Amino acid sequence: MINDTFFNYERYLQPGSVELIITSPPYLNNYHYNRNTRPHLYWLNLAHSPEDFKKLEQENVGKYWQTVREKENIALEFSLQYSDIEEKLSILKDLNPEKGIYGGKGWANYAATYFNDCYKFAQVLNFL
Repeated sequence: MINDTFFNYERYLQPGSVELIITSPPYLNNYHYNRNTRPHLYWLNLAHSPEDFKKLEQENVGKYWQTVREKENIALEFSLQYSDIEEKLSILKDLNPEKGIYGGKGWANYAATYFNDCYKFAQVLNFL
């Protein structure tokens, strides 16, 4: 087992070196994996103190909403032909502006980060 972010794959793996990947990727549902798996992470020695969870929240695929809601507008880092993701994110961003970070802007950042991470994840799978 490699205790590092999936996105550092090139440090450990050669192109075409993986034959099977089994994963349960995060979903766009704001499920807080770190909080809900905290006992397991301690038990497996993947976390040793509450500080360890801050790093995980920044490096996990599909960030948690609270880690990105206050950032400037997060844009998609890719484009997909025949996709309306950018249009949908723009609509979401403009919803409920009176609610500040709890309005659409915070959720648009969360969704954009999720899609960016999913795209990066797909690129890694293609490499492997």
